Amino acid sequence: MSKLLINEPPLQVLPSLAKAIGLNEAIVLQQLHYWISNPKVGKEHDGMRWVYNSVREWQEDNFPFWSEATIKRALASLRENGIVFAENLNRAEYDRTLWYTINYEALGHIDTTIWSNCTNGKTQVDQMEKVNLTKPIPETTTENTKDYSSSGAVAAYEQTFGPIPNKITSDTIADDVATYGETTVIEAINAAALAGARSYRWVSARLKGRQSDNGKAQHVTAIWDEVLKFMKRSATWQQLTPQAQGVIRKVGGQSRLRDVKEGFEMDQLKREVASYV
Repeated sequence: MSKLLINEPPLQVLPSLAKAIGLNEAIVLQQLHYWISNPKVGKEHDGMRWVYNSVREWQEDNFPFWSEATIKRALASLRENGIVFAENLNRAEYDRTLWYTINYEALGHIDTTIWSNCTNGKTQVDQMEKVNLTKPIPETTTENTKDYSSSGAVAAYEQTFGPIPNKITSDTIADDVATYGETTVIEAINAAALAGARSYRWVSARLKGRQSDNGKAQHVTAIWDEVLKFMKRSATWQQLTPQAQGVIRKVGGQSRLRDVKEGFEMDQLKREVASYV
């Protein structure tokens, strides 16, 4: 039997739902419903069950055949049309990962004709392995062949590297703008010009590295703030996040914090906290 046929739990979607709200939206919505229906996943809030996932986790665990940009657009479309609600329900202020639930009441009032006219195909698929197609695909060509003439990121690219050579590059720029924001992409392209880089690969690598460094620094700062609050008794042990509690145990526990003095000892403690985050 072929390994490409179903030997694992499949993603399911009703054709009528896909026609009503778009194929990508329907797939995301059905998978979201699957997780919400699992009583062992998520939590109750305002009389509804919510589930927690970052876009990267949705991509890695549920939709490995899509790019993160495709998933972002599908979720944005569902939220814009009131079918999905998203809120930050996390205890830690630095944690901005969204929780999601379905507005089942709105879903029950969808008019198939209206929805198919206004959203069908809205979130077109960004290919994970981008290739030059020998034939245009009618349902996806319009969205995938975007007019980038007014894009600041593309203008910066062309000023630095020359004309965009192919669709692979233009799609990569679009994905980076969706992920990091146009201003950040333009800054990275300008840095590439100063560094004498010859291709956009340098820009993509810088963007990924910057995101990783920034995320790490923000996370360390957030954990250190929790440690300080606990030391100053403005936060109880129960109010700390599990990670902050774990870091405190690794640096010597609550007894160590009671003995730390300002100056060198505090700086040393901060370095230890950062090393365990």
